[in-house]
Amino acid sequence: MKLLVLGNSNDDARRPPPAGLGVTLVREALAARLREGVEVVVRPAVPNPQLPAHIERVTAELDPDIVIVHVSGYLVGPVSPANRLQTLAGGRLMPLFSRVRGTARVTLGARDTATRNAARRPGPWLYRAARNRLFAAGLATPAISVPVAAAAYSAAIAHLSGREDRIVIVRGPTTWNEDPDDPFLVGGAQRRISELERRIRQACQRHRAPFISLLDELERDPRALLGSDDLHLSEHGQRLQAQRELAVLLPIVAPG
Repeated sequence: MKLLVLGNSNDDARRPPPAGLGVTLVREALAARLREGVEVVVRPAVPNPQLPAHIERVTAELDPDIVIVHVSGYLVGPVSPANRLQTLAGGRLMPLFSRVRGTARVTLGARDTATRNAARRPGPWLYRAARNRLFAAGLATPAISVPVAAAAYSAAIAHLSGREDRIVIVRGPTTWNEDPDDPFLVGGAQRRISELERRIRQACQRHRAPFISLLDELERDPRALLGSDDLHLSEHGQRLQAQRELAVLLPIVAPG
C-alpha cells in the first residue's frame, strides 16, 4: 500500500524530531493492521493556483492508495508588510526581504533562550519598529489570501475524490499564531485561519472527504500542541494528529 502525504514541514522526517512523527505513527499502525508494508511519500502542497495541477502530476506519477491533504494556514494567517511591498514591487525585492525577514523572525514570541537573546540585537528591534509603523498604516497582507488558498484546495480535493478506489482525507490547519504576544498578529490571523478551515470543510462535505481538525485544541491552548518555535507541532501535537487520522483510516482500510 502507498500513502501520499501532501503536507508541510511537520511531515518531513529529515527535520529534527518530532517532525515526521505523526506520519511514522500512521504508517506503523496501517502496516500492523493490514499486515503488509506501507510506503510513505511526502510532498509539499502550497495553496496557490498551481496546486491542482501539481497534485494531478504527483498522483499520476505515484498512484497512491491513500492521500492525506494538509491544509496550510501558515501562508494565510500571519500578515507582513513585506508581502504587500513584494507584491507592489513585482517580486523584485524578494532577496532583500528574505534576508531582512530572516533576521527579524527572531522576535518576541519564541520561548527558547537562544532566540530571545538574538531578538535583543539591534536588527530585529529596528525591523520590528519599522514593521509596526507599516502595520498601523494597514500596509500588511498575508502571503496568500483565504479565497485563493480555499479555491486551490477545493479544486485539489475535487480531483483527488474523483477515484472511488482511493482514500482521501483532509486535515485542517495546524498554524494558529506565530507570536501570541504580538498585538498586530493576534486576532486577524486567527480569523483568517478559521475562515479557511470553514471553506475547506464545505469542500470536503461536497466531495464526501473526511475532514480532521485540531483547531479547537489550538484555540484553547496553542502552546500545548506547538513546539518551542510556536509554529511546528510538538510531540503531543503530532501524536494527536496521527490519532485523529487513524480514527478515520483504520475502519476504512480494515473494517471490523
